[in-house]
Order: sequence, then C-alpha cells, then structure tokens
Amino acid sequence: MWPLNVISATGATVTLTGASILDAQSNPNDTRAAFVMGMDGFTYQEITTTPIRTVINSATDWVFPRFGGYTSYEVMVTNVGAALEAGSDALGVWLDLGTERLWSILTTGNNQGKDATLTVQVRLNGVVQDTGFYNLTANTGTPP
Repeated sequence: MWPLNVISATGATVTLTGASILDAQSNPNDTRAAFVMGMDGFTYQEITTTPIRTVINSATDWVFPRFGGYTSYEVMVTNVGAALEAGSDALGVWLDLGTERLWSILTTGNNQGKDATLTVQVRLNGVVQDTGFYNLTANTGTPP
C-alpha cells in the first residue's frame, strides 16, 4: 500500500482523490477526456475538444496548502486501456511538476468509445507522497 497524505518537508500535504472523467456527446461530435496536474497545485478534468476545464477537488488536490514552485515534486502516470491522445505527457517516467502535465483520450467519428485508467503517483525527494486513480471515458453517439 502506498503512503497516503504524507506531510512533506515543505509542510504541504499531497492528496490525489481520484476521479471519473467523462465526455459523452451525440454524433457527429468528437469527444475528449483529460486529466491535468496543474503547476498551481490543483488537479483538473478537461472535457470536450473546446476544452472545458474544472478543478477536481479544490479542498485538497493535489497539494495543500498551495505555495507555488513545485519543481521538487514529480509525477509518474501509467495507463491501462485506450491509447492516449498525441500530445499527452509521457507515461512511466518521473516528470517534474514545475510545468503543467496533461494526459487525454480522444474519439473521432460516429459511435466511438474509449476508456483509460490512469494510475498517478506524486513524489518528493524520491518518496511517493500519494497515489490516485483517474478513469477517462470519451464516447460519441452509442459506442459498440
């Protein structure tokens, strides 16, 4: 079991509550579901190709209190399911959180559906602070 809600040397608590992120549209619209680790200390969901971005959990995720300067924090994401959209950040490697990170799936065409489950870990100074699971679903029309 991964450590949960570890209070780091900075006095901040890292929390990844997890979420299901769904974009469902009627034909012929493209759909997109994305998970974002903001460099402002928040996690976001993005839906539609417009996109529409909302905070997942403003009370806790991903770090609290928020103080900026997160380059010492790193994130690693693994994926089970649909291939991620081109332009998504890398999988399976530690990336610094001094910049925004985004992972997404996209459907195009009628009656399409994709699902992906992201396992997200955040670490500080080599120590994993928390792990969360984020389910991405993008459906157009009635998927097979």
